[in-house]
This record gives sequence, C-alpha cells and structure tokens, in this order.
Amino acid sequence: MIGTEQFYIPESKELEESILGAILVEPDCMDDISSILTPDMFHTTLYKVIYNKISEFYVQGLTIDIFTVYQALKDRIDENGGAVMLSSLTAKIASSIRAKEHALIIRELYILRYVMNGSLKIYDLIRSKNTLDIVFSELNKLHTDSTNLLAG
Repeated sequence: MIGTEQFYIPESKELEESILGAILVEPDCMDDISSILTPDMFHTTLYKVIYNKISEFYVQGLTIDIFTVYQALKDRIDENGGAVMLSSLTAKIASSIRAKEHALIIRELYILRYVMNGSLKIYDLIRSKNTLDIVFSELNKLHTDSTNLLAG
C-alpha cells in the first residue's frame, strides 16, 4: 500500500553539479549537452534555474562563464552562495570529457521520475475506482510519453 512513507527519488545532485561545472569550465560542451537536457530534467530547483540561463546564453550565442551566469542570476543565487557556489561547481571538474555521458544519466533519472509520478497517478485512478479503460488509457499515455522522452 502506498502511504506517506518516503520514496526513493531517482536523482543525482552530484551529476547535476558535474554537468553545470563542466559547462562553466568548457562552454563548448553545450554543443553535445543542449540536445540531451532541458532545464526541467534537473531535480534541484536552483540547478534548473542555472541551466535554464546557461541554455538561454547558448542559444543567443552569449558568453557562458561564472561571471556572466552570476550577473544574470545574482538575485536568485546570492541566497544560495552566489559566485562562490558557482565557482564550487567547477572545483571538481578537470574537463568536460564525460559531460555527455553525465547528461544522458540525468535524462534517464528524469524519465524515471516521470514514470514514477505517472505510476502514482495511475495508482490514484485505480484507488478512485475508475474504469479499466481509463486506467489503461493513462497507462498507454505514460508508456508513449516516457518512450518519446527516452528517444530524445
């Protein structure tokens, strides 16, 4: 039975930090990453905000570095460590060589969260005594949507 017990949440703060650090160290890695990740795929809210701004800069052809990202998000990230926090993201990164691999893992974790949330919705439909047609319709939608996400 599903209750209020804690669930495993498929996420990796460390990989999210690694991706952001890699981009700040070597912005050219966005050439590979931008086609794999969207901001919503980050579990950590602050990292969604940072990646969203980096993505905007990338699309606009603007410089991506700690200073420009910090200046653009100063109001949002000062309460979370500001420029020091951004700098700490780069501290453990020597290069972006594994950035694409890490991006693929983050996308997989996002899809797992998507499936988990969809499964909970299906569970609620069953608990609410919906018809089998409604339950299977939602199950089919979940399968189609998650397959499309996986295909990229």
